[in-house]
Amino acid sequence: MNLQKINEIKRVTYFRKRDLKNGLKLDSNEMVSDWNKSIYRKIHNSIKNYEITSYPKDNYLDLKKKIAKNLGIRINNFLITSGADGAIKEFFTINSYQKKQRKVLILGESYGMYRIYLKIFNYDVKEINYLKDVKKNTFCKLDKFEFYKNIKKNHIIALVNPNHLSNYDFTLKEIKTLLKKFPNKKFLIDEAYFGYGCFSLVSHVKNFKNLFIARSFSKHFGLASIRLGCLIAHKDTILPYLNTSQPYITNIYSSKIAEFFLDNYQLIKKKLKREIEGREYLIKLINKNLKNLNIHSSNSMSIFIKFDKKKKET
Repeated sequence: MNLQKINEIKRVTYFRKRDLKNGLKLDSNEMVSDWNKSIYRKIHNSIKNYEITSYPKDNYLDLKKKIAKNLGIRINNFLITSGADGAIKEFFTINSYQKKQRKVLILGESYGMYRIYLKIFNYDVKEINYLKDVKKNTFCKLDKFEFYKNIKKNHIIALVNPNHLSNYDFTLKEIKTLLKKFPNKKFLIDEAYFGYGCFSLVSHVKNFKNLFIARSFSKHFGLASIRLGCLIAHKDTILPYLNTSQPYITNIYSSKIAEFFLDNYQLIKKKLKREIEGREYLIKLINKNLKNLNIHSSNSMSIFIKFDKKKKET
């Protein structure tokens, strides 16, 4: 860890000058509408006074069991973190102690905190850029030639699935092939935007000790403020993270909110269905009425629109 490099990092903080109470959250990556107030009242009423003044019973064992059931894994397959952010940071923190395995391959235009964490822990980073793709419904594609040329030179491979820019850069078959071909390399798969049409690799952690997955409650569940996520891996490779984790990673309010929605997962399914339908409806509407626009819709929460400067819609 290089303190001089850390001091040089320029963190960006922005304040949203918008009306969250009455406005439309069309630029929100978390949830475009709010949960019903009756849900919050139920959650609040379920919290006992002694739960607020005491340390958490069994270190949130009930929450861990419900997360495990939802993901189809066991409680010794994951670490509760502060959002996907926390999962990514925990991953790079533990691996920073590997003195000889310092080279990391990441994708261009990835989440900004990757570069912050990699700089803090003094990793050697290779970034693979995206190429412009003129095909209809896509704006760019990953430079896979560069990716495969550099993969052997790096020890950690960080992928985003799904990716806002290009949906998924690799098929499930391609990722499984990479995991098998490079068993000594660690693959971190960022699934923060899972739930909107893309496949997941969570069920495969039991088969691959080199597979790590970051998940979040922010987008999929629409619960950004509770700051909960998971780092998921094989029971043997997650052990160092469990052994060095904070004793109490979350709080009673966040845990109770997460437990409620895990118990009532049909609410999440309805939310996702409604958001996917809204995304597809908007695409269909634009394609019908504004034919000169090129639209890219990812299997996450984003729609990109390319305006042709040479044409004008009348």
